Amino acid sequence: ALSPELANAPLRFDAFGMTRAMCEERCQALKEKDFLTGETLEDLAAHALALLRAYGVNREQEILLPAHYTLDVTRSIALTYISQMTESGVLEHLGGYSFAAVNENGRPRALTLAEVATLFSDQSGIPPFGIVKLINDLDPDGPREDRRSASPSTRRNDMNLDGALMLRRLVTGHDGANNPLSIDERALNLRLVKAMETVKVKGNLKGCPAVIVTGRSDAVLPVNHTSRPYVGLNAMVEKKKSGLRYYEVTAAHHVDALNMLFKNPETCDKPMDFAPLHVIYTKSLDLLIEHLEKETALPPSQVIRPVPPFADLPDIQREPSRKDKIVFKEKTLFIPD
Repeated sequence: ALSPELANAPLRFDAFGMTRAMCEERCQALKEKDFLTGETLEDLAAHALALLRAYGVNREQEILLPAHYTLDVTRSIALTYISQMTESGVLEHLGGYSFAAVNENGRPRALTLAEVATLFSDQSGIPPFGIVKLINDLDPDGPREDRRSASPSTRRNDMNLDGALMLRRLVTGHDGANNPLSIDERALNLRLVKAMETVKVKGNLKGCPAVIVTGRSDAVLPVNHTSRPYVGLNAMVEKKKSGLRYYEVTAAHHVDALNMLFKNPETCDKPMDFAPLHVIYTKSLDLLIEHLEKETALPPSQVIRPVPPFADLPDIQREPSRKDKIVFKEKTLFIPD
């Protein structure tokens, strides 16, 4: 978030209780734990961004990474997945986390009956949903909204780095700094690894027709870690028998509802240019229904390129040009830039 390369990223900080100072504290804490190197905050931020890119984060996606951290999406999804796979109940406070409504200072408060009545109908169940937030129960000054909280080990307001590293340890079996897992963490890690093996996909759809539509800027389900590898795996397993088609949409991300919230910091009155992915997703379903009912061939996998101001979104082409066609050759999936 502090990298000059992401100066135009929306919601970098100074939003929803998070501040630039918290980001700076996080950078310094990561340096002290030997995760980052550099003399200045700019150096540390550059190293952090380089690490994310090395993990496979693409340039189109990284512009939205700060916003998703500000919105608590990253930790919340990690926690809810880990909780589900380890069969940890919400009352177990896995890693010192819980869920609650909060007051203006980010402290937990009771839900009103009116709030409870609406949660099921209009929320996803992954915090932050509505007024329910992710809580760091181990904040030295008492439970507080995670994105505004301090790490228990250092008491510094670094957006609970301790909690984030704990989640990483449970998944990887280490924290990247040669610190051993506790006995409880090791038990959870073993349960988690076993559960992850049971949900690994095989890539075999048995010829069943299917479509995948993903926005290239998706910062929740990155294309390099989800859609692209699955399409490649399916092509390796099913080869020419595959009925899967993949449509990757540029200038689109995970949640269209956030488009009005994602505004360029320099022109806060104007939303950033993102296409509504759901429209193209609906078009793909229409093509799939037509295929099932009329046996019309599904268009081949392709990159779809909406053009601002996105008033008229392009159709999925039955004969895409060479510069847009996605192809699989010799164990490699080729995606046009």
